[in-house]
Amino acid sequence: MTLKKIFSITIILTLILAAVPASSVQAAKGMPGSGQFGVGAHIALNGPNLNRALEFASELSLDWIMVDLSWAEFNPEQNASPDWTRLDQVMNFAGNRQIAVMVSLSQPPTWALTENGPDVNLTYQWISTLSNRYPNALKAVEVFAKANTRQGWGTKPSPKAYAKLFTQLHEQVSADGRSISLIAGGLVPVLENDPEKKMNDLKFLQKLYDNGLKDLMPVISIQMPQTTGDPLTAPNGQEYHYLRHYEEIRQVMLDNGHGSGLVWITRLAPPDGSINSADETHQSPQAAEQWMLQALTQLQAQLYLGVAALNDLNPAENSQSPYLIENSTALINEIAGQIKGQTASNRPLKQGRPKSQIIGKGVPPA
Repeated sequence: MTLKKIFSITIILTLILAAVPASSVQAAKGMPGSGQFGVGAHIALNGPNLNRALEFASELSLDWIMVDLSWAEFNPEQNASPDWTRLDQVMNFAGNRQIAVMVSLSQPPTWALTENGPDVNLTYQWISTLSNRYPNALKAVEVFAKANTRQGWGTKPSPKAYAKLFTQLHEQVSADGRSISLIAGGLVPVLENDPEKKMNDLKFLQKLYDNGLKDLMPVISIQMPQTTGDPLTAPNGQEYHYLRHYEEIRQVMLDNGHGSGLVWITRLAPPDGSINSADETHQSPQAAEQWMLQALTQLQAQLYLGVAALNDLNPAENSQSPYLIENSTALINEIAGQIKGQTASNRPLKQGRPKSQIIGKGVPPA
């Protein structure tokens, strides 16, 4: 079952990456200044078929490998050495093949927590440890993914505390001359506030600006592991799980004069029915594949979107992912034809990013 899921994700990525020209730019695709759209995928450290997932990442020439790193699970005891085996395997593999890696850091252990959130010095020590151990592969750290939730931040979410920590981390990274980028937020869509557990992601982002982070966060990341509706469904202020919620994030950026900033979608999956039962129309393997292709097509066309990363290449055995196809040659040929511009049922993926397209208030191009 898991290998079938990997196979179907592979088809998506193969077609997408085949349509994006190689770049001679040294910066990893999607980074500020690269001018390129980056495509990535998550690899689960504790998932099955790790070796095969890494092989797929190489065969597909992925721009990024994303690694979720729960600090509490990886290093639960302060004075105990963690088991580096699998992380070493991923990082060494990526470094040898010049694939950029982003560690998505979350869930600080109790020994690294204060009442306001993660301890900044202990956090920097941990980031430094990762940077020193993996100087060739580690290019970015998503600083406490899901920071607008207790799950990601470790305690009551606080944009003020997050801004303070991020500022100090940025200062220390700069002072030490480390060649890693700090990615802000890892925000997950939240409509209603629950003061103790979660905060509306748009309000959280606004508070980051209010606390002076504009010039320190060239990249703001959002995670969309649960989506609903068609990829083209316009945001309405009521449902934050539409793919185009990224436009609402962008609007907050523009309202704060941050037009130069980039948005990364560091986790993306098609609708699985958990948000809206009407999403059953996307549940067939073919529909799920088409949803993801259309999503990546429109994401690549937005100049302010730097990277999009799909869910795990090696998902858990009990995953309910809709990425299941049974060698659907007809579907593969149809998607390939669309990418090459041979059919008009969907906009073909552009050959490289458009050079003159201006995105105003977050409205996608026609």
